[in-house]
Amino acid sequence: MSQNLGRLVSSPQLIGRDAEMAALTDFASALGAGGPRVTLVSGRAGSGKTRLIRELNEKLREEGVTVLPGACLALEAGSPPYLALHTALRSALPAGAPVLAELTGARATSRMELFEELRASVESIARGGKTALIIEDLHWADPATQDALSYLVAQAAGAWGLIATMRPEGADSAAALLAGLERRHILRLSLGTLSVAEVGAQMAAIIGIRPDAAEVDLVHRRSGGIPLLVEEVVAAGNGEIPDHLRAMFVARVRELGELVADVVGVASVVDRRCDETVIGQILGTEIHAARAAANEAVNWDLLMVDAEGYRVRHELLREAVYGSLAPAQRRQLHERAGVVLSESSTAEPGELAYHWYLAGRPKDATRAFLEATDLAERANAPATAYSYLERVLSLWPSLDDEDQERAGGRGEVLRRTAIAAERSGSFDAAIALTEERLAACVGDELSMAYERLARYRWQGGDGIGAAAAHDQAIGSLTVNTSAGVRAKVLSGQAWHLRLVGRIDDAVRMSDAALQQSQTVEDPAIVWQVLLSWGVARLGQEEAVGALTRARSMAESLDAGFDIAICTLWQYENLRMLGRLNETDGLLATGLRQAAAYGLSRSVEAVLSYQLIERMLETGRWTEALNLADSVLRRDVHGIPEFFTRAFRARLAAMQGDEATLEDAGRYVDAYSARIPHQRPRAIVLMARAEWSLWRGLSDGAAALCQQAVESSRLDVYYRADALAMLARARADWAAQARAQGNADDAAEQAAELHVQADAWEHRDYPEVAALLALTRAESERLVGSRDPQPWRETVDALAAVSDLYRAAYARWRLSWALLGSRSGRAEATRQLDQAHEAALALGADPLRTAIEKQAQDARLQVAFGQDAASMPKAPEFQLTTRELEVLPLLAAGRTNAEIASILVISPRTVGEHVSRILRKMGAGRRTEAADIARRRGLLDG
Repeated sequence: MSQNLGRLVSSPQLIGRDAEMAALTDFASALGAGGPRVTLVSGRAGSGKTRLIRELNEKLREEGVTVLPGACLALEAGSPPYLALHTALRSALPAGAPVLAELTGARATSRMELFEELRASVESIARGGKTALIIEDLHWADPATQDALSYLVAQAAGAWGLIATMRPEGADSAAALLAGLERRHILRLSLGTLSVAEVGAQMAAIIGIRPDAAEVDLVHRRSGGIPLLVEEVVAAGNGEIPDHLRAMFVARVRELGELVADVVGVASVVDRRCDETVIGQILGTEIHAARAAANEAVNWDLLMVDAEGYRVRHELLREAVYGSLAPAQRRQLHERAGVVLSESSTAEPGELAYHWYLAGRPKDATRAFLEATDLAERANAPATAYSYLERVLSLWPSLDDEDQERAGGRGEVLRRTAIAAERSGSFDAAIALTEERLAACVGDELSMAYERLARYRWQGGDGIGAAAAHDQAIGSLTVNTSAGVRAKVLSGQAWHLRLVGRIDDAVRMSDAALQQSQTVEDPAIVWQVLLSWGVARLGQEEAVGALTRARSMAESLDAGFDIAICTLWQYENLRMLGRLNETDGLLATGLRQAAAYGLSRSVEAVLSYQLIERMLETGRWTEALNLADSVLRRDVHGIPEFFTRAFRARLAAMQGDEATLEDAGRYVDAYSARIPHQRPRAIVLMARAEWSLWRGLSDGAAALCQQAVESSRLDVYYRADALAMLARARADWAAQARAQGNADDAAEQAAELHVQADAWEHRDYPEVAALLALTRAESERLVGSRDPQPWRETVDALAAVSDLYRAAYARWRLSWALLGSRSGRAEATRQLDQAHEAALALGADPLRTAIEKQAQDARLQVAFGQDAASMPKAPEFQLTTRELEVLPLLAAGRTNAEIASILVISPRTVGEHVSRILRKMGAGRRTEAADIARRRGLLDG
């Protein structure tokens, strides 16, 4: 788990029980109308019965139903008779009511008189309105309470009913209670386990962010979908079973006798394909005895039955039972399982390898692991292949020369393991494995190993090390080096040179690689040469054909990794050409392919950050944020993390989230010191410039924008973006300078910007053209012009390419230009309203605040989508929308954890919002901020 909360936590929302809640609410609403008189809610321990009843109590009280809550207790010395009924009735009767004294034995009475007092009391309460008697944990009810409840449901009249919760094993208590009732008077509800989707929703409600699919699957498997265990797993965070659960699980198994415990132990070892025959053979017992013991375990909710046989009910229980086995007993059971399963025609190599490995039989395990690796590679499961090959390497010292030779030699196993590690996103492991392999490499093999090492280092975030490895690969070439190896090494060097900005050298090197490949027949080498030739020419039309041919070759080879690599470079090339409208379908296709080929932490992570980029540009910020969080939760590193953090910084700047901007920026700065990749650095420079502009620091922003223009010189779109922001920074500076009578060189700066925009390459592509229009409009503002026409053209151009954020910004500026004349106020109002709607939808708080301030300063009557409440009542504080949500909860005395639960965000994020609120309001303490908010009317309504 990525979150380690360190304590048991509960979801602020009830998940997966909508149908049951609706049925219980309907039951209460129909009281007295001839419907069911009793509702039984059954569910295993931890299924959420108590949580369901707690929320039902609140719901019923809100609807005017009188709730009489009681609970039976499991006390070691025995529960006092009638305890649950006494607890329930004292909530609705005066303290001196006779029945309360009779229930506790403080007043002597006959049993019949007591039961009649009970009936009269319940009927009296029900005459005041619908009444629900709720008794929790009926399975622990003492006989006297069972009898009293039976009498009540059979004899008491009026608009009242009983809701009781119980575990499935409490059937005897339910039977006694329901004796004599007709079936139509009973409603039975059973709380099952949560689905994978419901576990994901529960986790999101607990930790405040949406977990990724792999994390949800893990928690669902470990908890078995039992809500309480979901909370335990999330709280533990570190993967360990809490000691109290471990002890409880093991004791529960051992209570059922030695044979049942042995059967559950076998199931914890075998885990699948575990029918009564397998159990019997492993334990050396009769099949009918094994079946009887397994069925007993099923009845006690320890095992479940699926199409393959018996399985432990949930992963936490399996881990606890497995951990309780003595080491020698575990090895013996694994060995017996390996023998039994190897005789089956359906045995899978990975399954057998697992048992042989844990049984301490290295030769059998290695043979099975290598067979399983072949299957995993054919099935496009690199992470699985990597895990198998790691096991082979760990067993290597235990193998004799013949076994090692049969495996292909250590060098070949290292090579395969490194490739699998790369494709599963474990770049550091790929680097270490290749460095180990280098010691035994000579000739062509040495050159190829250095070329791969260079690629792994680059992906892992070591640009300097990558350059050194490429140089070593070139240096290892000799007159005897084959044409194929020479072509591969030269093409790898060309690829690297292009990424570090040495374009001319990259083109020359790619031409040399292409020349060497003319006599090469290996399609994998020809593919790489063709790809690198196209990469060396990124941003040029001739690269389109080369990359398309490379992708077609990869598809003909059914090489999933190569197909995905081609897709990401095709995307990069189209971006650099400014043809962004052609990239969306390409990314969607590439992501499907990467997912199909099991590349979630490598190529899929790259395609994901490329999609995040497009989402930011087209106003799909919520999707971008969710996808960025998902990528980072995969524990990716290197280039995927480098870019994802950069885009996260840009989004944070546009949304006014300073803490995230600073955090993401630090990551990018650290990577920039190791990887000479210019675009992520340019993205963060523009993020910091944007944040500076919203704070009125135009000089610093202009300097950052100038650096961004220079850093993004390889990408026409980002250069245009940086130029537009540079023009904005200079226009802001000029506005401030004019107020002080010192804007003499504004015209010169504007002319320079116009010249740059007019000379821009690929300026006819729509996205680039829209940014250049924004540059020209800002240039007009720089010289003090309030001509609306450049801003109208900019709004139209940005809206046409679905750039919602910049279009909203341009509408804000257009409104400012329109306000230069009296006749423009009506249109200015409309433009501000549309800009505000977009900023609000995007969560662009700095822009939204600026729009609201302009409306107030100009005294425009803007309703802002009929939601005037979204306007801050104290604009001088500049509180964001989220801060205005946090403020009343803070003023109410809520803790950060409570606010986090209510707003479904993390406590850390709440702490950041609270700190900003205190700083903006000039308050030293939370209570002081609350007092200021009350005086200014910020808490009204």
